[in-house]
Amino acid sequence: MFGGFLESYGGFILDGALMTVFLSVVSMVLSLILGGVVTAARMSDNLLISGLTKLYIEVIRGLPMLVILSLFFYGLPMLGLNIPKSTLFGVDLDRLIAALTGLTVGESVFVAEIYRSGIQAVDSGQFEGARSIGFNKFQAYRYVIIPQAFKNILPTLGNEFANNIKSSSQASVIGVADLMFTASTIQGISYKPFQAVIAVGIVYLVFTFSTTRIVAHYENKMNRSAEELTLRDKWDELVQTIKASWKSLLVTAAFIVMIIGAFAFNHREINTTAGSIEKIQNSGQLVVATNIGYAPYEFYDLSSGHKKAVGVDLAFAKQLANKLQVKLVVKNMNFDSILGTITSGNADIAIAGMTKTKEREKSVDFTQNYVKQINKVVVRKDSAPQYTAIADLAQSSIAVQKSTTQEDVVKEDIKPKQIVALSSLPDAFLNLAQGKVDAVVADDTVADQYIASNSELTYADIDLPGTTETAMALTKGNQSLKTYVDKLIEQDKKDGSFDKWMKTYSALAQKNTGENE
Repeated sequence: MFGGFLESYGGFILDGALMTVFLSVVSMVLSLILGGVVTAARMSDNLLISGLTKLYIEVIRGLPMLVILSLFFYGLPMLGLNIPKSTLFGVDLDRLIAALTGLTVGESVFVAEIYRSGIQAVDSGQFEGARSIGFNKFQAYRYVIIPQAFKNILPTLGNEFANNIKSSSQASVIGVADLMFTASTIQGISYKPFQAVIAVGIVYLVFTFSTTRIVAHYENKMNRSAEELTLRDKWDELVQTIKASWKSLLVTAAFIVMIIGAFAFNHREINTTAGSIEKIQNSGQLVVATNIGYAPYEFYDLSSGHKKAVGVDLAFAKQLANKLQVKLVVKNMNFDSILGTITSGNADIAIAGMTKTKEREKSVDFTQNYVKQINKVVVRKDSAPQYTAIADLAQSSIAVQKSTTQEDVVKEDIKPKQIVALSSLPDAFLNLAQGKVDAVVADDTVADQYIASNSELTYADIDLPGTTETAMALTKGNQSLKTYVDKLIEQDKKDGSFDKWMKTYSALAQKNTGENE
């Protein structure tokens, strides 16, 4: 079962694993440094500094990592701290810096408390003895207290690093293509959510298990040294350890450089600023924000032996880029991040099967509609006979993709007993297939793909009120691009291009699913 799966998606998982390692290692190194600064401030004799630091620790420690990452990603531009519009490893620099900063800040307060507890665990007589032989406060901590504290806190630091590896998965929410982002992408391509989660789960397990084993090895080594060495030998061992740490630092740096090189080789993209047609043509590229994994609008075609982003939306995007005589640059991200990317000016246009709503129109401008959708209720075949009217869903649990118009339909028109809003549509259908929810509400063009790939699913005989139409989002006031795109949409609707693309890519999505069975 997993052999063919890994053969098809192993490259995706490798990219995600490299990004996860990069985020975890770099943020942990930075948090070790920042944690030391926070510890020094927390243990300061100055009551004001100590009190403010304690407040800082309590606030950061009380916030979920997801909130911290979102604050840095969306908050920095609002404070006027704009990151240069560029990419690194195929990820927007602002996303990567926000992820590293958020992980570092969030982790540093825990590291600081570990440092503080380790220092306070050292007998106070050690400090007094050091001062009595002429050491100043800094020397006493550097040569006497900290070496002993380090031995005490090493296991806890190792566990904290393992936790940081897992916490890095939250970076996927702001569009960083780590392992969890990769899992979501694979789910959207293969319609095999369970295999994708198992695959990345194994990678996380390998990372965390390796970390804890390495720490345990060095802990045992230090314990043996403590039992067998004299005081003089301990001192010499400490000096050698400090010297050897430079070698470890060089090895770590080389490892990070290798990761950077791997990503730089696989992801050589140039970013651009969003703007008018003239700016797009001057930059030589059209930057499109989308959420690949939403067939038939945008998904990866693997029939040619390598991943290629295709779909209705991307066919139009390619046509638009060709008309403007520029290169097409597709930025793949979570659906939740797309509008934020447009409003921050990091993409020229969002083409992601998105429905125009009054709430969204407050932040962005929309083109005219280009594809009509019908919201449908998908259920398991064995329970389909019991759902023949909206009222039959009143006591049910319904899964939807969060922040979509389908979520609004469920809340306002169906009003079920429970609404399960998930970050990705594959997760919603996995919940349905496993019996965790009773139904999923999705638009028919996307739901068709899931029903075609899972014989246990079908449509409920229920007509939901109204229809929705998808549109493309642009930055507010970008009238020149909006006018140009509207004319092209109108042309493609008249000549049947959208209908042809819908038919072509629906068939291709189902073919891909069949080939990966």
